[in-house]
Amino acid sequence: MLSNNNLILLLILLLCQAWWVRGSGPPRLNVSDEVLVDKQTQNLLSLRCEGSEPVYWDWTPEGLTFEYMDIENSIHPDTDHPYVSVLTVNEPQTEDTGFYFCFYDGLGDDDWQTNKQHVDSTYVYVDDGSHVFLDYQRYTELIHTTTSDTLTIPCRTTRPNVTVKLTKDGQDLTNDVKVGEYDHRVGFVLRNLQTQDAGRYQCRSGENVSRPYVAFVSYKGVFDARVGFVLRNLIMQDSGFYICSAPPFRDTQSFIVQINPSISQNLPKPYIDMEMNQHFVVGNPFSLECMLLWMSQVTFHWELPDLTTNTIRETSTKGDYRISTLTVTNATVTDSGQYKCTVSASQHISNDVLYSVEVVETQNPYINISSGTNVILVSAGENLQWKSMVRAYPADPILVYSNWTGQEVDETNKRVRTEHKASIAESWLYIDNVTALDHGKYVLEGTTSNGKQKDSVTCYIKVMSKPTPWLEGVPEYVSPGEEMRVSCVARGFPLPKTAWLFKVCTTGTHNCTSDYQELLNTTALSSTHPKPGNIKNTTIAFVPQRSGLLQCLASNDNDTEVTVQPIPISDVGGLFVMQHTGDDGKDMMVFKPSDKVEVIVSDTFSLVCAAAKFTYSNVTLTYSGQELMAVRNDSEWSWKHVIEGRVTENYEGTYTCTGTLHNDNSKETIKELKVNVHPQEKVKFKPDSNMLPGGHTVMVQEKTLFILNCTVTGTPKPNITWFKDNQELKPTDPFFDGETVTLKDNGQRLVMKYSLYAGMYQCVAQNRVNQLYGYLTLDIMDTGMSPWAKAYLVVTIIGIVVLVVVVICLVRRVKTE
Repeated sequence: MLSNNNLILLLILLLCQAWWVRGSGPPRLNVSDEVLVDKQTQNLLSLRCEGSEPVYWDWTPEGLTFEYMDIENSIHPDTDHPYVSVLTVNEPQTEDTGFYFCFYDGLGDDDWQTNKQHVDSTYVYVDDGSHVFLDYQRYTELIHTTTSDTLTIPCRTTRPNVTVKLTKDGQDLTNDVKVGEYDHRVGFVLRNLQTQDAGRYQCRSGENVSRPYVAFVSYKGVFDARVGFVLRNLIMQDSGFYICSAPPFRDTQSFIVQINPSISQNLPKPYIDMEMNQHFVVGNPFSLECMLLWMSQVTFHWELPDLTTNTIRETSTKGDYRISTLTVTNATVTDSGQYKCTVSASQHISNDVLYSVEVVETQNPYINISSGTNVILVSAGENLQWKSMVRAYPADPILVYSNWTGQEVDETNKRVRTEHKASIAESWLYIDNVTALDHGKYVLEGTTSNGKQKDSVTCYIKVMSKPTPWLEGVPEYVSPGEEMRVSCVARGFPLPKTAWLFKVCTTGTHNCTSDYQELLNTTALSSTHPKPGNIKNTTIAFVPQRSGLLQCLASNDNDTEVTVQPIPISDVGGLFVMQHTGDDGKDMMVFKPSDKVEVIVSDTFSLVCAAAKFTYSNVTLTYSGQELMAVRNDSEWSWKHVIEGRVTENYEGTYTCTGTLHNDNSKETIKELKVNVHPQEKVKFKPDSNMLPGGHTVMVQEKTLFILNCTVTGTPKPNITWFKDNQELKPTDPFFDGETVTLKDNGQRLVMKYSLYAGMYQCVAQNRVNQLYGYLTLDIMDTGMSPWAKAYLVVTIIGIVVLVVVVICLVRRVKTE
């Protein structure tokens, strides 16, 4: 049995172990693997690191010293990571691009990339909007290497997601088998070198180029004629078949070299990593990866807190790493504790690493979305990648990307796609061959699978693109002296500058030799920058004095583009016009290729065939194929043929207006008007008319409907005038109140409702041929009482008399008694 002291000591040890397990987590930064600082919108770099023990900072940019930064440390008790340190760099420069490390004390020089338990890191890009490469200076850098080493061309960039190509002596080398995949943080790495790989290297991204690099590649061995070749710093990969030769002599000597490792050599220390969205919750699986940076065969061995736990163990290789993955298929509380991974290899001393796991009963759903950058600067034509970190439980949230319009991104367009890697907490938006239309704010919104928790992150994608201008509000033509209001809309980034120019071309563009001049005497109405942020809309007002071409010139740092619209001036109501004016003075435009009009003998007739001089070289007006002796009435702005006169029967037929376009007599515009001529006819009363030339009287009872009909025929159509008691009744008089008295059928019917007005009514119907008069006298009949009403009144009076007599008799009888 344990004594009290031993029991207390055991409890203290357990508490210490629990504290160590709780506080042994790695340091963690508040950003993802990469951060972009856009100097156009940000003047501050701020990184926050939390740790279970005091944390320290280091970085790779050589020019960054403490005098340019501020580090603030604080302690927050009762949290898993109480030690907090914030690193701030004011006004960061492009030279500050590089790795930033947050680590615990005691980290070895070789542990930065492997010891994930003691260090967290991020890579910071500082983009000034001007330089793509960090090494944009033009002086040449010399690089010396050997055939047994690699050759690194360190053309790092100030921003991610840019396409970079490698050239050697002016030739594209990007896809060469020796060239590894480009890393924006490192540059290009060439392996399996030969002495022939020496040369002048340079990196390119669009029009941007890095500084030149001249590489010298020498053989690894050093030759001594008294000894031979001496190779130092050997590694196991130097084993192989060697041949010595001395050209031009043909003699050769070969050797087989086997490199054996030293038995005293220690294996590097492995480290245990886990997926970002790993959750140690009862009933859920979890995985741990034991990783070792080692090129040869290695054996992994795991030690678990619960030996009865069902696990899956897999080994794999990833680059230079050997990996053993341990998966617990169904976690329980007994799986909490320390996991030990031991690595061993032939003729080497083994090494191991510990990792603490605490399995909890339950975990509340949550989602946390972050992004290393809120601004991505990309050039049109490049491919874009936006990476976000999505930490959530459960690990399969619903993720939706939306663009600046609020609509979900269209993945049916093969250029745009998304990818969600739940296990490593990554979500990606890919846009290939970016265009100016992709510019704007993008939002990634995530919702937990139960729909209770939401989070989102925003990124502004700025697409560097040349301007694309267009004009809005330009009419088909302008009347002389008319003010125009026109807008130039230009899409591009940076936002374009716009300028207005005008080229005078009074008779069209075919022989216009004048130059564009700055458009003067304009009134600036507005200049706006609508969403998504790469559009500039400039509106002006001006009065064109002559026909010509209006040009909007838009320019930014990427290029200059123009858009042009013709501005014809026309005084005939259009560019090509056929117009008939009839006897009533109303104009009828012929809009269709063929139309018709009805006219009457002696009508006033006017027919115009006209076209703007800016568009047409001439017009002709023909009648049934014969050219008419039309009056030419040309102006500064237009060609015009006019026919005017009084209609006769000879006017009937088809009139053709033909306009000939500039510089091509075979191209014509044609409009036709068919004229139908009708004879004149006198005004006559219709049979249903009750207005008679001789007049008559009509007796009508009060409060009945009565209609006075002055219905007539005649060509041209007659006009009707009404009189009452020799006084003219105008349609606007109060007499026509719209309720009791109204006019209908073009004034031919006078309708009375409810109330009747006695008197003599007269209508006058006339056209240019004759006049016709009609009369009607309206009397209101006094109806008096009807026979039935009279009989009822008599019976009522007799009944009253009889009743009075009976009452008198009864009174006398009562008195007598």
